[in-house]
Amino acid sequence: MTLDEFITQESSRWVKNAHVQEPDFNTLYVRWGYHRIGNDKGVAQCFDIANIEAKHPGKGAFKNLVKRIHKMLPPKIPIYVECVMTEHFVQGLLRMGFRRLDSELPSDFVLDRGDINQ
Repeated sequence: MTLDEFITQESSRWVKNAHVQEPDFNTLYVRWGYHRIGNDKGVAQCFDIANIEAKHPGKGAFKNLVKRIHKMLPPKIPIYVECVMTEHFVQGLLRMGFRRLDSELPSDFVLDRGDINQ
Protein backbone atom coordinates (compact mmCIF):
# COMPACT_ATOMS: atom_id res chain seq x y z
CA MET A 1 0.00 0.00 0.00
CA THR A 2 1.25 3.50 -0.79
CA LEU A 3 0.98 6.48 1.52
CA ASP A 4 -1.50 8.13 -0.84
CA GLU A 5 -3.73 5.04 -0.76
CA PHE A 6 -3.57 4.85 3.02
CA ILE A 7 -4.67 8.46 3.44
CA THR A 8 -7.12 8.98 0.60
CA GLN A 9 -9.01 5.75 -0.02
CA GLU A 10 -12.24 5.44 1.89
CA SER A 11 -11.41 1.81 2.66
CA SER A 12 -8.21 2.96 4.38
CA ARG A 13 -10.31 4.37 7.22
CA TRP A 14 -10.75 0.75 8.24
CA VAL A 15 -7.02 0.11 7.95
CA LYS A 16 -5.76 1.78 11.11
CA ASN A 17 -2.01 1.20 10.54
CA ALA A 18 0.33 0.10 7.80
CA HIS A 19 3.88 -0.03 6.55
CA VAL A 20 3.50 2.07 3.42
CA GLN A 21 5.67 2.36 0.34
CA GLU A 22 7.25 5.76 -0.20
CA PRO A 23 10.12 6.32 -2.68
CA ASP A 24 12.49 8.28 -0.41
CA PHE A 25 12.17 5.98 2.61
CA ASN A 26 13.39 2.52 3.57
CA THR A 27 10.71 2.31 6.26
CA LEU A 28 7.53 4.29 6.81
CA TYR A 29 4.97 3.06 9.33
CA VAL A 30 1.87 5.22 9.79
CA ARG A 31 -1.46 4.96 11.58
CA TRP A 32 -4.63 6.78 12.53
CA GLY A 33 -4.32 7.43 16.25
CA TYR A 34 -5.88 9.36 19.11
CA HIS A 35 -3.75 11.50 21.41
CA ARG A 36 -3.99 14.19 24.05
CA ILE A 37 -2.43 17.12 22.25
CA GLY A 38 -3.90 20.13 24.06
CA ASN A 39 -4.49 21.39 27.56
CA ASP A 40 -7.98 19.92 27.74
CA LYS A 41 -8.66 16.38 28.87
CA GLY A 42 -9.95 15.20 25.50
CA VAL A 43 -8.18 13.37 22.73
CA ALA A 44 -7.90 14.23 19.06
CA GLN A 45 -7.67 12.01 16.03
CA CYS A 46 -4.19 12.36 14.53
CA PHE A 47 -2.20 11.03 11.62
CA ASP A 48 0.73 9.25 13.28
CA ILE A 49 4.19 8.82 11.84
CA ALA A 50 5.38 6.01 14.09
CA ASN A 51 8.50 4.65 12.43
CA ILE A 52 10.53 6.21 9.68
CA GLU A 53 13.91 5.72 8.02
CA ALA A 54 14.94 7.95 5.13
CA LYS A 55 17.11 6.51 2.37
CA HIS A 56 19.24 9.67 2.49
CA PRO A 57 18.88 11.35 5.92
CA GLY A 58 19.30 15.10 6.05
CA LYS A 59 18.35 15.70 2.41
CA GLY A 60 14.80 17.03 2.97
CA ALA A 61 12.80 13.84 2.41
CA PHE A 62 10.94 14.15 5.72
CA LYS A 63 10.04 17.80 5.19
CA ASN A 64 8.72 16.99 1.71
CA LEU A 65 6.78 14.06 3.12
CA VAL A 66 5.14 16.25 5.77
CA LYS A 67 4.15 18.82 3.14
CA ARG A 68 2.49 16.07 1.06
CA ILE A 69 0.71 14.60 4.07
CA HIS A 70 -0.43 18.06 5.11
CA LYS A 71 -2.07 18.59 1.71
CA MET A 72 -3.80 15.19 1.70
CA LEU A 73 -5.24 15.09 5.22
CA PRO A 74 -8.66 16.39 6.18
CA PRO A 75 -8.36 19.98 7.51
CA LYS A 76 -8.47 19.34 11.25
CA ILE A 77 -6.27 16.25 11.53
CA PRO A 78 -2.89 17.05 13.16
CA ILE A 79 0.31 15.20 12.23
CA TYR A 80 1.81 13.35 15.20
CA VAL A 81 5.42 12.11 15.29
CA GLU A 82 6.23 9.76 18.12
CA CYS A 83 9.37 8.72 19.93
CA VAL A 84 11.91 10.98 18.24
CA MET A 85 15.36 9.67 19.10
CA THR A 86 17.91 12.22 17.85
CA GLU A 87 18.48 15.86 18.76
CA HIS A 88 19.06 16.65 15.08
CA PHE A 89 15.56 15.40 14.23
CA VAL A 90 14.09 17.26 17.24
CA GLN A 91 15.56 20.53 15.96
CA GLY A 92 14.28 19.86 12.44
CA LEU A 93 10.76 19.23 13.72
CA LEU A 94 10.81 22.42 15.77
CA ARG A 95 11.97 24.43 12.73
CA MET A 96 9.08 22.96 10.71
CA GLY A 97 6.55 24.16 13.28
CA PHE A 98 6.00 20.96 15.28
CA ARG A 99 5.60 21.41 19.00
CA ARG A 100 6.83 19.13 21.74
CA LEU A 101 4.03 17.66 23.84
CA ASP A 102 3.88 17.75 27.61
CA SER A 103 3.65 14.05 28.33
CA GLU A 104 5.66 11.20 29.78
CA LEU A 105 7.42 10.88 26.45
CA PRO A 106 8.89 14.33 25.76
CA SER A 107 10.05 13.10 22.38
CA ASP A 108 6.55 13.15 20.89
CA PHE A 109 5.66 16.05 18.58
CA VAL A 110 2.52 17.37 16.91
CA LEU A 111 1.95 19.67 13.95
CA ASP A 112 -1.39 21.37 14.25
CA ARG A 113 -2.99 22.07 10.89
CA GLY A 114 -1.94 25.34 9.33
CA ASP A 115 1.30 25.46 11.31
CA ILE A 116 3.78 24.06 8.79
CA ASN A 117 6.78 26.31 8.19
CA GLN A 118 7.97 26.28 4.60
